[in-house]
Amino acid sequence: ENLKNNRRTFKVLQKNAKDKENLVGRSIVPIGKEILGKQKAELEEEKSGQKKRKQTSQHVQTDSEESCDQQITEADLTSTAGPSQKYWEILAEKRRVALEDALKENEALHEEVKSLKAELDQAHAMLDETNKMVETLSEMIQGNEEAEEDADQEEAANANEEEEAAGE
Repeated sequence: ENLKNNRRTFKVLQKNAKDKENLVGRSIVPIGKEILGKQKAELEEEKSGQKKRKQTSQHVQTDSEESCDQQITEADLTSTAGPSQKYWEILAEKRRVALEDALKENEALHEEVKSLKAELDQAHAMLDETNKMVETLSEMIQGNEEAEEDADQEEAANANEEEEAAGE
């Protein structure tokens, strides 16, 4: 019995492929000491979190590098007091980045709309010019056809007159 409780295996810890912070395998620290270490770490986080809150409340805008390094913890989401200041800062930073991206996309779309409107105006101007040219050409063609018909009629009339003159 005593040997079974003292037996330990798998002392090598491996990094988890998905999570860079957590290790896969058995921990090196005994269970009792681990619990005490976690409690101390939580107390230190609470103390440092209160100090950080006082400092961050003075700043209007945080750097994007700082907010990217912070992570939302379970305590932020499950506490009865509601999410911490850090949660709201991270959320605000994500929203700011999303709004900035949307603004850039919106500006690009506005520029594209302006260029398309300019192209459309140019196409309308070309269409009007082409319609005027077609109208002018059709008038010229009709004028030529009428002139040819008149010339044909005159030739026919001249030919008739010559025949009548020759026939007399």
